[in-house]
Amino acid sequence: MGENKLKNLILSQLESNSMVTITDDLGRVEYANNVFCKTLEYDSDKVIGESHTLFKSHLHSDPLYKGLWRTLKMGKTWKGTLRETLSNGKEIWLDATIIPFKTKKEKHTRYLAIYNDVTQYKLDNKNLKEENIKSKTLFNNMPVYVFTITKHGKILNVSKECYNKSIQDLISTYIYDYINIDFFEVFKRNIDYVFINKTLSEFESYDLDANGKKINYSTLVSPNFNELGIVVSATLIIKQNLKKNIINEIEKLGVSTLKTPKEYSSL
Repeated sequence: MGENKLKNLILSQLESNSMVTITDDLGRVEYANNVFCKTLEYDSDKVIGESHTLFKSHLHSDPLYKGLWRTLKMGKTWKGTLRETLSNGKEIWLDATIIPFKTKKEKHTRYLAIYNDVTQYKLDNKNLKEENIKSKTLFNNMPVYVFTITKHGKILNVSKECYNKSIQDLISTYIYDYINIDFFEVFKRNIDYVFINKTLSEFESYDLDANGKKINYSTLVSPNFNELGIVVSATLIIKQNLKKNIINEIEKLGVSTLKTPKEYSSL
């Protein structure tokens, strides 16, 4: 394939799949391809000679356009994402590349702009961020704490703030500093067991909150291995034993025993 044919093929593909415009040095449209007009719902006859709306959209702050024009006036290519509102009120996002150019005979610079519609990507990314925020909020409100600790109980990492301390303040301290002293031996024995036997261990404990209320916990300790199969740390998952806590609350109300669904079915 000759060089000219290759260039024509590339230009043809570009014209068919991307939005393309050419404007003068004042941002007035000299050329707009069919994809551009169709996507932005513009009448091609009315676009020519008009100021390019994407070069100055009310949806963007002035600093963006000042930066855009400053880059172009320096003779450099500008790349970024622009947003536009269609006549039906729908917002679209366009990945833009704007290239300043002029022929040897021309005194004034013109601008070739190539746009690709990235609206769906933006929407998907926005939804993902919202889901991540929801998930993080949900996790932070759950009575579950995940620690990474050394053999000696030193905290290497923690999932969220707890014990009225920030994550940064918790790191490099020891898990034994925060647990009920009555369960020190239980924690130590189970942590040692995991490092020695390279297997999981699970146990129950409790602590008292600021009001002296008893809170029951379930703790799972699991080993973390390196490439040689050596246990280098452990993951400590501490969560409230909600079932046990609820039973305790019911018992406080004067109900000494709880009937299981099977017992109720026999009544």
